[in-house]
Amino acid sequence: MRALRSLLCLVVGCGARTPLVDSDAAADVAAPMLDRPAPVDLGGPTVDRPTVDVPVVVDRPLPPPTDRPAFCGDGVIGAGEECDRGADNGPTDAFTLSQPGRPAVVVRPLVRSLPAAAFYRYESASAHTGFEDVGLANHILYVDGATGTLSLVFVAGRDGDLGLMPPQPDANLQVNWAGVPTGASVAVSDDEGEFRSVGGGRFEGRWTFQDNTDGGAIQGLAWDQAWRITAQTLRTDGVTRVRFIGADGAPRVLTLRDDVVITHRSGDLCREDCRRPRCGDAQLDAGERCDDGNTVSGDGCSSDCQRFN
Repeated sequence: MRALRSLLCLVVGCGARTPLVDSDAAADVAAPMLDRPAPVDLGGPTVDRPTVDVPVVVDRPLPPPTDRPAFCGDGVIGAGEECDRGADNGPTDAFTLSQPGRPAVVVRPLVRSLPAAAFYRYESASAHTGFEDVGLANHILYVDGATGTLSLVFVAGRDGDLGLMPPQPDANLQVNWAGVPTGASVAVSDDEGEFRSVGGGRFEGRWTFQDNTDGGAIQGLAWDQAWRITAQTLRTDGVTRVRFIGADGAPRVLTLRDDVVITHRSGDLCREDCRRPRCGDAQLDAGERCDDGNTVSGDGCSSDCQRFN
């Protein structure tokens, strides 16, 4: 019996204080953790996972800018253009006439080889321009062809000494002019003190007349600067009609009591089609004093469109 117990102690370590430990487990604990190989695909079912596209940025040079073709009105003088002022391209006519609510029309001055005062021809307390009539007021843009002096003439009524009927009735007329350029002055006043300059480019007419005419003339309007003259009619007793007289004496009927605006253009202008105004094209442009459709002197207008002859 004692021999059997001794044999068991030898086998199982009878009385030993150290627990039994599996040798493989001990090795796992003692050894450091080693990198494990990636799992091997054994052909089992797969799980779809969303993929994210990551843009690949590649530095490439930008394409050269595309040149936009030039066009009339872009402010740049291109091929085939004589000028281009962009939004400032437009009409180049030297004179236009307008009233509120009505489109502006192109006008030209009436030309006579007489000073404005001689054209007005003040005799027997009346004017004798040839455009007078009963109850009628005339705005006349006038040029002395001998000197080139530019004027505005205004006359209303008709001379009773002409023996025409009916006579001019009692009239009380008031007209103000504003925007007259510096240097202009009164050339003639039908009656003393009734037509005068009040300064600041303003002129006033205060007329009372019967069986004759009243009016006056402003002379010395500038050719070489732009201006805009407005005639404001304040009173029209005895006057029922008004008109504008320009080139060839052709009248333009105006609206009574509405402002009458005469505009003069000047400077370096460019037409809508990017062409410059030119002498000899029969159009009176800014910078010209006359244009008879050619560049030949001695036929009414000089070859440079600057003098009447």
